[in-house]
Amino acid sequence: MTLNSEGEEYYVMYVHDQETYAAKWLKENLREDARIYVDRLGWCRPISQGGIRSSVYPGAFIEENKPLGEGYIYLRYCGTVDGKLMDSNYQWHDITEYQDEFAKRALIYSNGGSEVWR
Repeated sequence: MTLNSEGEEYYVMYVHDQETYAAKWLKENLREDARIYVDRLGWCRPISQGGIRSSVYPGAFIEENKPLGEGYIYLRYCGTVDGKLMDSNYQWHDITEYQDEFAKRALIYSNGGSEVWR
């Protein structure tokens, strides 16, 4: 499959180096029982790139803007660089809609293409 650098297939299939580095960093630094919140298409990054099995899609957060519980937020490239999160209906949401949640958390890892918040 040939991918261009935009579009849904690109966001689903292409794994940026920064996403891999963030997943590996998270694996080394997370609490064992912690949840890792990801957008709809981000669930596979922590699993495939970091060997982390505790990623959760927070539908109520992304789709209804309800607060998250304890845990980490893993933002992949499209969330960090493009400022977009995908919901379960494959609709994009601007990350600025969730600034209240991010304001309550601390950015603990950033590499220019992926972030981890706690």
